[in-house]
Amino acid sequence: MKVKMLHSWWSDKRLENYINDFLDDLEHEEFEVVEIQYRPTFWGYFATVVYQ
Repeated sequence: MKVKMLHSWWSDKRLENYINDFLDDLEHEEFEVVEIQYRPTFWGYFATVVYQ
């Protein structure tokens, strides 16, 4: 399994766009998403994508 950390300092919408772009790349490369975790914090918006 592999892990990709994504983040945005500015907005959750920007992070959503990053996640969707990454998922499109994974689909094109025929990887399978195992899990997505999302963590908003005071410092920004963070997501972890686990795939294989």
